[in-house]
Amino acid sequence: MLFNSLHKYFLGVSLALLMCQCNSSKLIQVNILQTNDVYEIAPLEGGKTGGMARLAQVKKDLSAQNPNTISVLAGDFLNPSVLGTLSFEGSRIQGKQMIEAMNSAGIDLVTFGNHEFDLKEPDLLKRIDESNFGWIIANASYIKQGTKAPFQQKGQVVPAYHIKEFKNQEGKTFKIGFIGICLNMNQPNYVSFEDPIQSFKEVYESIKNEVDMVIGLTHQNLEEDKALAAAIPEIKLILGGHEHDNVLQLVGNVRITKADANAKSAYIHRVSYNPESKKVKLKSQLKTLNEQIPFEPNTQQIVQKWTKIADEALRKEGINPNEVLITLKEPLDARESFIRNQPSPIGQLIAKAAASAYPEARGAILNVGSIRIDDFLSGQITQYDVARLLPFGGGVILVEMKGSLLLKTIEVGRTLNIGKGGFLEFDNITFDSANKQATIQGQAIDPNQNYKIAMPAFLITGRETNLSFLSRENPEVIQVTEPDASAPGIQKDIRLALIEFLKNNPLK
Repeated sequence: MLFNSLHKYFLGVSLALLMCQCNSSKLIQVNILQTNDVYEIAPLEGGKTGGMARLAQVKKDLSAQNPNTISVLAGDFLNPSVLGTLSFEGSRIQGKQMIEAMNSAGIDLVTFGNHEFDLKEPDLLKRIDESNFGWIIANASYIKQGTKAPFQQKGQVVPAYHIKEFKNQEGKTFKIGFIGICLNMNQPNYVSFEDPIQSFKEVYESIKNEVDMVIGLTHQNLEEDKALAAAIPEIKLILGGHEHDNVLQLVGNVRITKADANAKSAYIHRVSYNPESKKVKLKSQLKTLNEQIPFEPNTQQIVQKWTKIADEALRKEGINPNEVLITLKEPLDARESFIRNQPSPIGQLIAKAAASAYPEARGAILNVGSIRIDDFLSGQITQYDVARLLPFGGGVILVEMKGSLLLKTIEVGRTLNIGKGGFLEFDNITFDSANKQATIQGQAIDPNQNYKIAMPAFLITGRETNLSFLSRENPEVIQVTEPDASAPGIQKDIRLALIEFLKNNPLK
């Protein structure tokens, strides 16, 4: 009796395991490798973190384990970067280096980020055509000669969505529909934006019966991703961008994920689909891209090619990319969402560096739009990191102006320009927004007195947002002192001013 009972038990267990194995063999397994907000092709922090060649190796390893592997990037990769601002073969690079690296790294699908629209129209169209990967966008259209139409890639329409089909050994299929949307933060005259949630809904309704799973590939802030998840709870997964710190949040049954910027990490999503039950299971793993991951050789060659181009160009401008200036104990936040909305340590630091270029300056003002890194700075800070902060460089000038003009400039920069590139940072200047009162070196600014103020040369052109009155033509501008051939380098380039300031004034 005991023998028969045990025999039946083990037979039952064996059959259960066999059935499990059979069912497992019918499952369709898919890997999705997710990154977002990647501005630098080379690794950061002295080579310790990130790098497109490391991402390429992760994609290669995942594909070797499971050919059903797809790599996506949720927007923001063509800009900002030091390389993008440099000239090569007669024109600015403008993201060409990133396309080459992404093509090599095996990126399969992207959506637009707001920084893609920093590029001028011809440059963006070139980058799209140079891509070997697909682009999708549901809520942005291309405007040409007043007519709204989809963007194009190599003569084909850039679609609102992409359906990727995977199969198991029995030929059963698993179809995933990716829908792309982007926030309308940057609005050049060649782009038209529609409501992202409504656009997503319309596409979702049109494809939901064609696919087994819908995934959002989005570039918008987390609150907007949460709103999308709440509006369309049938979405299984939202692969997001825009934030630069990794995120994993649930809204109902919708999973929202974002990796760390600059490929410091990547999300690996392992999707399991049962074609009989139609059930989808999902596991998500955040993978840090550090020194434990080798560089994929082909992509690393491309990275080295462009790094050499950047090094040569920067050295001609007096910047030694590899020289370590300081080691930060705490990260410095240089994200646009932070520095364009309130005073920041990084903005104040650069304003101090500008003031140091002219000992006679009573104070300094800085338009934070000149800071283009849109990321945190941490660890060892090199001269290359300074170039990342201020990729456009430009001279530092000394402007003698009436106190009345200075007061107007300060007020506009700290009120009308909140959230814009024309938000102003100061050195030796304070502004009380509640009472609209300003001081310089601790004393109230006298409208009738003249003041010498250091600033980036761009600010006196009148082209900064809401500051058109700040120009050489304004009669309240008494004198403009610009760097000449004999001027020190710290006056000729704000990056050199910051480098010299950091050497002489180590941060505590």
